[in-house]
Amino acid sequence: MGVLDFFKRALPLSDNDQYCLELLEGDEDCNQVRRIIKDKKAKFLLQKFNISILQDGDYFQLISELPELNELLIKINLNLKLLGQKEIFSRFSDNAFYTIRKIISSNVAGMGQAKSAVALQLFSKEDLHILIFGENTSKRELINNTAYLSPISAVSQASSAMSDNILFHANGGICAIHELLVMHRLDKSDFYDAMSQGYLIKDKMRYDTKAKILATSTPSGGLARTLEGIRRQLPESKIMNKFHLIFLAKSASAAQKIGIKNEDRDFIKEYINYANQIEVLLSKDFEEHLKQFALALKKKEHYFFTDVDDNLLTALVLLAKASARSRLSTTVSVLDIERAKEIVFEGLKTN
Repeated sequence: MGVLDFFKRALPLSDNDQYCLELLEGDEDCNQVRRIIKDKKAKFLLQKFNISILQDGDYFQLISELPELNELLIKINLNLKLLGQKEIFSRFSDNAFYTIRKIISSNVAGMGQAKSAVALQLFSKEDLHILIFGENTSKRELINNTAYLSPISAVSQASSAMSDNILFHANGGICAIHELLVMHRLDKSDFYDAMSQGYLIKDKMRYDTKAKILATSTPSGGLARTLEGIRRQLPESKIMNKFHLIFLAKSASAAQKIGIKNEDRDFIKEYINYANQIEVLLSKDFEEHLKQFALALKKKEHYFFTDVDDNLLTALVLLAKASARSRLSTTVSVLDIERAKEIVFEGLKTN
């Protein structure tokens, strides 16, 4: 060690340096970071998240002009940013559902319960499939907006979905498909198999296809005005049996568009990705409550535009867990149960 290096290391650390090193305490690279800080080969700089959907926050990043430190910087900076994110994520959690619902609804009129359901679909770890059926043309924007906020997503027209291998590109995220049920008969069969199995064999190659499907369908001649008419319009396809939720998209007046900054979109993607690592517990009491609720809906099935089946109970459970996850909670609460019940019950109505 040279004399200059000795004096560099002898200098006291700044408050920022000391704070960041304390944050990294226990990290296997902490001692190496301490050395390069003392040697003035790198420094900590405060960064802003630059978001506008809630009060902005900050975090530190380790900066250096030495290329040989790049690998270390990437690793350390991911950890430092996550530490900063945890604090701001906690502040965002109480309003995450409402904020995200508002953003994906920015240019979408009507379809209130569908908006809530697709907002929660972003927070479902399990496959939760949703179909929006009707004449409201803004249903296209709704599924596009949802895919736009998903950490992993792919969007396609039904006519090219299978040739583009869209389920593979959306694996682990949301697959948004416009006018799903006009898909070619052979493609429908392959699509159904891919949804059922979680993979697709194509040109002797296996492609993982575990994606949450968010699709639209428009009835010929517009949506019927009666319960019986809508029931007759619902397509007879085995693919329909794979959807947990079907929402009606009735005509509605235009909505006012709300803009979103790239930084806000990136923040939401990171929040969703963080939330989806949480395992949520549904108590036995709540599970039984949802079963009884589904049975009660079954008895009133003739009042709804579609049948009440096992998919609906699955949807209730997945929505409740997703609601808890959107709050960064490991347990389902009464709020989550009531939110799931409202989405399902109101979504079954034709009015």
